[in-house]
Amino acid sequence: MVSGSVSPSSVTAGGNYTVTCDYGVKTNAITVRVGSGTCVFKDFSGTAARFNCVAGDVIGAYVNSCILSNIAPDYYCNRSDDIGTLKVVASAATSAATSTATSTATSTPAEPSVQPESTQSTTTYVFTKKLYLGVEDPEVIKLQEFLTKEGLYSGRIGGFYGYLTQSAVQKFQCKYDIICSGSPNTTGYGVVGPKTRAKLNELISKEDSITPTSETESLINLIKELQTEIKNLYLQILKLQLKLLQLLEKKPL
Repeated sequence: MVSGSVSPSSVTAGGNYTVTCDYGVKTNAITVRVGSGTCVFKDFSGTAARFNCVAGDVIGAYVNSCILSNIAPDYYCNRSDDIGTLKVVASAATSAATSTATSTATSTPAEPSVQPESTQSTTTYVFTKKLYLGVEDPEVIKLQEFLTKEGLYSGRIGGFYGYLTQSAVQKFQCKYDIICSGSPNTTGYGVVGPKTRAKLNELISKEDSITPTSETESLINLIKELQTEIKNLYLQILKLQLKLLQLLEKKPL
């Protein structure tokens, strides 16, 4: 690797920073993996690929890496290079709010809280973002989980859009006649764009609206029957215990 950098090396939560990766060649095989937030490709400065990034909300120090992948048309050797650490710090407003909240908590006794009854959420998850190779985002986790249930993805579910995820998306696009040729840059093959996103949301919506199967209903009925039988047996045991006590009282000493 020629060079790589993270600038600036320290940002507030949600702040912007830039990652640069220079492998001495100008190729779309260069991507980044960041420990905090997400990045999108910006441009090339000579042979240096530049990525615009936004830090996540969790405070800490995160390692960033440049990646050179084995993809067409160049087929480089796969490699990953750590290029530096990004430090995510709390903003002044967040620090002040935390300090105020801590002060209030220590000076005012907390009132007993009443926990509401838990209810099952009926909210359907909706994909809203464009997802593609190199992106690291919570939506990628939902995508990987869905593709796993579809039997198209068998990799790690961690939120990073790598080559296994891209391949699974291509299989999904072919399966549902969205696109089945080309490349991510020319036809969107392997990219979660508007059409692919719409199909994902359609399938998830249908999945959430599925009613219990007859097998499930049969199982529920069986459980209810067993509960009734257990209750009847318990009553019979109580009656037998009562009779036994009555017999013991009548028995002469």
